[in-house]
Amino acid sequence: MTRNGPGGDVLLERQAELASVMARLDAVITGQGGLVIVEGPAGIGKTSLLGAVRAAAHERGLRVLTARASPLEHEFGFGVIRDLLTPILRDPAQRDLLMQGAARLAGPALDLAGSPAPTYATVHGLYWLTAGIAERGPLVLTVDDAHWADIASLRALHHIAHRVADLPLVLAVASRRPEPGGDTEQLLGSIAAEPAATTVRLGPLSEAGTSVLLQSVFGEPVDSQFAAACHAVSEGNPLLLTALARSLLSADIAPDAEATAAIHDRAPAIVSTFVLPRLRQLPRHVAQVASALAVLGAGAELRHVAALAGLEPVPTARALDALVAADVLTREPRLDFVHPLIAQAVVDNLPAAEQQLAHHTAARQLAADGFAAEAVAAHLLPMPPLRDLWVVERLRDAAREALAKGAPHPAVVYLERALAEPPAPRQRPLLLLELGDAETQLGRQAASTRLTDALAATTDPTTRARVELRLARGLLTSRELPHALQVLTAALADAEPAGIPSELRTQLEVEYIGAAISRPDTRADALARLERLLPDVRSGTRAGCMLQATASVELLQRPGQAAQAVERAADALTGITRLGQPFPAAVLYLAAPVLAAAGAVGRAMTALDAAVADARTRGAPIELSAALGSRGEGALRLGALLDAEADVHHSQELAEQADAPYHRRLTLTTLLPVLVERADPDAGERELARLRVGTDYSGLQIALGQLRLAQGRPDEALTLLLAGGARLEQRNWTHPGLFPWRTLAALAYHRAGRQREAHALADSALSIARAYDSPEATGLALRTLGVLTGDLDALAEAVEVLAGTEARLEHAHALVDLGAGLRRVNHRRDAREPLRTGLDLATRLSATALRRHATEELAATGARPRRTQRSGMEALSPSERRVARMAAEGQRNRDIAQALFVTTKTVEVHLSSCYRKLGIRSRTDLAALLH
Repeated sequence: MTRNGPGGDVLLERQAELASVMARLDAVITGQGGLVIVEGPAGIGKTSLLGAVRAAAHERGLRVLTARASPLEHEFGFGVIRDLLTPILRDPAQRDLLMQGAARLAGPALDLAGSPAPTYATVHGLYWLTAGIAERGPLVLTVDDAHWADIASLRALHHIAHRVADLPLVLAVASRRPEPGGDTEQLLGSIAAEPAATTVRLGPLSEAGTSVLLQSVFGEPVDSQFAAACHAVSEGNPLLLTALARSLLSADIAPDAEATAAIHDRAPAIVSTFVLPRLRQLPRHVAQVASALAVLGAGAELRHVAALAGLEPVPTARALDALVAADVLTREPRLDFVHPLIAQAVVDNLPAAEQQLAHHTAARQLAADGFAAEAVAAHLLPMPPLRDLWVVERLRDAAREALAKGAPHPAVVYLERALAEPPAPRQRPLLLLELGDAETQLGRQAASTRLTDALAATTDPTTRARVELRLARGLLTSRELPHALQVLTAALADAEPAGIPSELRTQLEVEYIGAAISRPDTRADALARLERLLPDVRSGTRAGCMLQATASVELLQRPGQAAQAVERAADALTGITRLGQPFPAAVLYLAAPVLAAAGAVGRAMTALDAAVADARTRGAPIELSAALGSRGEGALRLGALLDAEADVHHSQELAEQADAPYHRRLTLTTLLPVLVERADPDAGERELARLRVGTDYSGLQIALGQLRLAQGRPDEALTLLLAGGARLEQRNWTHPGLFPWRTLAALAYHRAGRQREAHALADSALSIARAYDSPEATGLALRTLGVLTGDLDALAEAVEVLAGTEARLEHAHALVDLGAGLRRVNHRRDAREPLRTGLDLATRLSATALRRHATEELAATGARPRRTQRSGMEALSPSERRVARMAAEGQRNRDIAQALFVTTKTVEVHLSSCYRKLGIRSRTDLAALLH
């Protein structure tokens, strides 16, 4: 039997549970990580079990870090994680070693230096900090009372738990059943559902175990009827049973059958009947100290306990010693009550008014001593509204502090409480703006209502403009375009006479232009504003980058102005990496296709490589997802199918982690054509099945039409292609290099047996391509005409035109189509050279469908296809390919893992698989193979 203090739980009848946990500790010594979930009601022995885990870990020479959540800190962003990891960072040398690479992103959550970061970036950094600690020796993390943990800490724990098997780490989490329906229940459920989890559910003691525990308290055998009565009223709960026994013992009640009435008298409030009489037996000032600590919470400093109790530090310290000796308090791992139920009993014994006054006093003390705003707010949340403007300001400070850590959930709680205080009338609009902004970060529908209320309550023109800008951006994010345009239109109308700052006005106009330019009824106004703003544009700003990107799209649609479009697009793309802050993904989605359509794919790829590197450095998954998706599109245009597939898959993974369902719609625009070229339409169908939003996007409709065409479904393909083309025409996106919908639709007409329409559309595509002087589009239109009509001159010209472009895959198609055309008119010898060249190029590009077609055509000429050097890279999965390329560039496994948002072990597994599939043994071999 092991006892954790006379007032705590007693470890009885827990041998099986202990054995399963000890097995995890033994496994971590060999490098195998694990997750332990300890569940059960209050007092059942969870804390004692975690204590046994820590003791066993220390005996095995393992590093142990521990934290215990408390009700007072439930809204303290990353509070539990801070308590867990901060002790190891106190040594400056150790901190400098650990806070490197992606771990730097954890700085704001741990009150260390660092720029404000989005939640996912902070969580990513906390994982890598934890991984760095574990890599220096097996690590055990224990978190008690996780049902009281703040949401940000639970997200971080879930992130770690999901990857714990890849680290020499045991994460042990103990909790009661949380309140149903909230984020806490969902996150704890997700943690417990991880494959690496071992769940330990602690049940009540048996009657035999109850007798053993009672004997340990009374120091003598107990009557069986006495034990049965104690077991009945405590329901076998070790803490309640111990408290009951000690209450009886202190009242000199013997453990015999006659004590049954006394047992039942204490049943309604077992803990109170143990702790309150014990406090009454102690000097009055000791009880005051207990009450002060119950209000201040675990880990309170001596000076604050003394001040709240109205005592000097020396008698306060002696009172704390007396409470420890009385088994009411413990000093390990920090000053606290031996169990939360005891703390709650002390608090409940305080009159409500006295509790409120104590919290108000505590908040003032902590604020005066320069404590974190969230520590102050923890004492303001339980207080009733008092119309205290000081309270409002401290809660706003706490919200700003939480947002800087990447913890919007507590920020919303603080601001809602500040709103209820209430604030002064002049503060209310700003408070509503801050609340709406925080709710926007959480994706809550209430955000637009808050911001609308803020707008209605605001009279100052500049403040109104800021509210309108935030409201419009939130509406655009939630895809409420008409409503956003209404807000922006009104904002600009108000801004005309109001004289708001020019930078703010420009931001409003930029948002308006981006939303209005695609709608027929507002397009003319948007274009006029764009023309007016462009001469003064500064590319080093967010607004400047957006304007340059938007202008580049418009210039591209004007024949003869592709060069100007390219310069503006390149300026926008290079500008976003100089912002040093989250960049708008719209710049990527506008500017990169402009460069590609204008034949400057290489230039786009250089800028996109920089955007990828920038997003990785900042740990920004949303922006990284956008940059990878755009780079994947560029790789497709270059014919680098494997690179395109790898980038797009990684982009999708990041978007799913960040819960951005609309992003998949954009990436499928690239992925479906890649899978068509790779002769894997079934994979395309599987990708479509995972789409959670509609396909009413022009790029996706065109890509889906290409898939249906490859599947032999020309009528469906035609409907999709024409619909996508109509959407582009409506937006005035007429440049043929953006999307090849006309040539694809011509092929669909052809396969549907509608030759006249096919030829007419192909002729139209060629005329438009030549009008825009677009070599890639011209070559594609010539190839399409040649396929439809059998015109060998058109096919030969297509080969010649495309040979001078970056469109290697289209060049390969033209070569094979020319060879096939020559073979069909019985010029077999002449057909062989373009077929062989096209086959070699298709093989290098991993264009499986084209390679098969070229091989069949070459065989039909009577020639034997040359043995082509097929890259073993085709055997690798997209994940393996991206790891292989980064390893070949000389990056370390840890650097690759941080950049890809995976674990180091995942990288090791991928590299081992690459070596096996490619028949090589080292990074040097890998680099030689790839280059």
